[in-house]
Amino acid sequence: MITLSQLLNNTASPWNITTQRNPCLWEGVHCNSSSVTNLSLSGFGLVTSDFLPVVCKIGSLQALDVSNNQLSSIPNEFITSCGGIHGLKLLNFSKNSLSGKIGLELDQLDSLKSLHLSRNHFDGSIPTNLGKSKALEQLDLSVNNFQGSIPEQLADYGNLTHIDLSFNNLSGFIPGRIGELSKLEVLILSSNNLNGGIPANFSKLATLSRFAANQNHFSGSILVNSQISENFRS
Repeated sequence: MITLSQLLNNTASPWNITTQRNPCLWEGVHCNSSSVTNLSLSGFGLVTSDFLPVVCKIGSLQALDVSNNQLSSIPNEFITSCGGIHGLKLLNFSKNSLSGKIGLELDQLDSLKSLHLSRNHFDGSIPTNLGKSKALEQLDLSVNNFQGSIPEQLADYGNLTHIDLSFNNLSGFIPGRIGELSKLEVLILSSNNLNGGIPANFSKLATLSRFAANQNHFSGSILVNSQISENFRS
């Protein structure tokens, strides 16, 4: 089996492969027994993403965090390679310089449960293809330049517990189908151009503990049940 050190040799990795050949002892590398499961490369000063498709050849990988770096692009081969990893559950690309639109390729990440793309320069529509198994639980697209409406297809991801779409350029209404997300705990829509009213079926979201929608153009009243009101006060 090919090793992580062989994969990342001659790439932009922050590790000294010559002096420490056991990747499980490298900073930011987490292993289960001898298999690499998590790569936490946040704040490593990475400026090139050429190593990403190579990382996706690690078949045991479950989480990849490359947040707080200076990455400006995601190679086309990245999603294709990572889509073949059945156990990959978390991707964190927050706080980089990524731009452009997010296409259908994310649907190849079949087991994805957590996607963090906040604080970049993405634009276009909110993506709705976020894993064929619809296992997604956390979606953070805040502080970007996403436009258009909130897609009602997000309600197809019934395991969602956390949605943050704040600080974008979204407009239109909040889809009533969002109220069908029975596991939703956090919904943050602040600082957009949304209008209309808060869907009445939000009053049935007994799990919702945080709902932030300030700095928009909403009208009408908010209908909540006693449980949600108590959560808001806390």
